[in-house]
Amino acid sequence: MAERRMKRFSDEQIDRAKRVDVVEYARSVGLEIEKSGNWYKAKGQGGLYFNRKGNTWHWETHDTGGRDAISLCMEFENKTWVEAVKTLLGEEMEAIRYNPDWKPEPEPPKEFHLPDRNYTYRHMFAYLTKTRGIDPGILKVLVDRGYIYENTKRSCVFVGRDKDGTAKHASVRSTNTEGKTFKQDVPGSQKAYSFSISGKSGVLNVFEAPIDALSYISLQKLYGKQMKDSYVALGGVTDKALERFLTEHTDVEKIRVCTDNDQAGEMAALRIKEQYGDKYTVIRHRPTHKDFNEDLVTLRYQERMKEQDIEKENIGQMKAENSMILQQAGISQKVIDWYQGRQDTMPLSAEHFQIKGTSSILFVCENPVEVFSVMELRMRIYQEQYGKDDYVSNDNYLVYSDMEQFNSYMQEHPDVKNVCLCGGNTAGGQRLNKEIAEGITGGKQVTSCEPEMNTYAELLAMQKAVVEVMEQTPVNDQQSLEELDMVAGMEM
Repeated sequence: MAERRMKRFSDEQIDRAKRVDVVEYARSVGLEIEKSGNWYKAKGQGGLYFNRKGNTWHWETHDTGGRDAISLCMEFENKTWVEAVKTLLGEEMEAIRYNPDWKPEPEPPKEFHLPDRNYTYRHMFAYLTKTRGIDPGILKVLVDRGYIYENTKRSCVFVGRDKDGTAKHASVRSTNTEGKTFKQDVPGSQKAYSFSISGKSGVLNVFEAPIDALSYISLQKLYGKQMKDSYVALGGVTDKALERFLTEHTDVEKIRVCTDNDQAGEMAALRIKEQYGDKYTVIRHRPTHKDFNEDLVTLRYQERMKEQDIEKENIGQMKAENSMILQQAGISQKVIDWYQGRQDTMPLSAEHFQIKGTSSILFVCENPVEVFSVMELRMRIYQEQYGKDDYVSNDNYLVYSDMEQFNSYMQEHPDVKNVCLCGGNTAGGQRLNKEIAEGITGGKQVTSCEPEMNTYAELLAMQKAVVEVMEQTPVNDQQSLEELDMVAGMEM
């Protein structure tokens, strides 16, 4: 490409095009320019700045810049290099061209240093995986290899290295998700060595920013593609990094241009096709949305929606299974409906089952079925004695596992003052009653509430049987009623 340029224009013509004052060029295309410190700024252009001393420009919102009017003309008017030079050599540019003897003053080289590392990578990982959807496994590999880390300001640092592994470039991106986003190349960075990863497939994927590259790799993994390609982030739309990478990696045969799906990205793709199409197979992979990170984030969102739908199905199935178990145990539909109306959807077979209420009373049972049996029996007593059963939504219930679990529960619920031990007349129930009674601390009031049968579930089942028999027995048959009382072992 360089040879073709030299044939079209002489050195003197190219030099004249470069000497066009970037500020005056901006004015010539209708931009309103104002002084801003040592810089000039174009109003209403999203941070387009000019430095007359070096004849340079930088466009913040486009994340690009250059050192002469040729690159500015290419960017602003979407022209090829040849078209831009022709434009700047036109007669209308004579009035804004610098004196032929003028030479831009070279900026003193800045010493490059990587930003200090933070003691943690937590903020960087959270931002890239949660907000940006980057695959955690891929991110960890790149962190371990020194491509990415978190600096002391909790920002992401993307490191560009030469073929020997020496850091030559670093770009910083803030991890904040609200307010203004901070993006900047570290002073002294060499643009030709921006973020890149070498592969062995012979395919080089080209992006504008490191996060786009990470997103593309994550998408490849999601779709089951082997991640053997190479990746380079231009740090904008200039091709210095691409040119350097191709020079150092002669095995590249295909260039896949993955720049953004906007005007600047399309123009960058055309320039790459024009410059490298003779030697390489250049293809365009255009993201569906603005860039491949938006594609990845959209896909992650869709995955979460599917997971939520599956979770809703699982919760519905779990509620149905719980309802069947409780119905078989003789629990009334009123208690079942109350429970299923809460957020407590834990399966009845789960350990550490608990129901959080608002009172200071805790009932400790052997298993979840015992919890609901106690609840059902207490509801009947309250209904008979007080004509109401709203206590159901007030008390606390816990399925006992061991003292460590019980003490942990009591520490988390200091409002519990009264503990009712509802272990049955079984080995597990006796262990529950004994261990808590002997080990409880903190001045809590403890009451033992053992059932008259082996378990409360058996007591509830017996009551249900008695009620069924009573419903079939004539009310005036006093002898039958007395016999039922004896069988039930309780006062009716």
